[in-house]
Amino acid sequence: MFTGKETFSNLKNIFKFIAFLDDTSTISIKVTNMLLYKFLRKKFPNKKIYSSVNCRVKTVEHAIYLKELGVDVITIDRDINRNIELIKKIKKETGLELQLMLNENCFRNCPFRNEHFQAVAGGYETLHGVDFEELTCYPMLRKNKRMFFRIPFIRPEDLKHYNGYINHFKLVTRDSSTEQIKFLLDIYKNENYDGNLINIFDWEVISHWGNLYVDNKKLDRLNFFEKIQHCPCNCDICNVCEIFFES
Repeated sequence: MFTGKETFSNLKNIFKFIAFLDDTSTISIKVTNMLLYKFLRKKFPNKKIYSSVNCRVKTVEHAIYLKELGVDVITIDRDINRNIELIKKIKKETGLELQLMLNENCFRNCPFRNEHFQAVAGGYETLHGVDFEELTCYPMLRKNKRMFFRIPFIRPEDLKHYNGYINHFKLVTRDSSTEQIKFLLDIYKNENYDGNLINIFDWEVISHWGNLYVDNKKLDRLNFFEKIQHCPCNCDICNVCEIFFES
């Protein structure tokens, strides 16, 4: 737990670093910590401030709060990536620019998400001698490959459904090679990919899926987006993922 003096000292270091970036023509700042928004807006009025995907914005109310704090671009929660009607409402009520994550690999409503990101940020690799990732969702994904369709990814072919609502699309490439980044830029730019959909994720996730092959073009023929966007997020009453997996 930080004391008041420690917290103030940390803020001073953060502002000092951003001031350094200001001298290098940095034009935007992405923020996760809610406590920093007002400080940053006052300190750097000409910077465009993005909310992080880890702010978990998935209601109109939450989005409006961020607007009032001074956010310019809202990165919506990946859990509502395919909820077009909700995205439209957030856009209409805030009037802000919206950003969408395309290929983050965590499955929808993952119970380990907060802890996983805290571990990544802190550089933790093990917990009591156990590989940290073995304590998160990866074992669940390996055990039940049908969960692949619970990941709220957006295929290249489905970008068109967001025209007029999403201003920025973001690719997750932190652990990707230069070759992988070029590949992703190409297929999303052309809004077309004929191959194994597993390949839109980073190498670490691909390794967990083993020899799973998801024919992306076959999903077109199955009207993937039209069906998946109405998912009730309750597998007890819905078998859409099962249908896609078995097909």
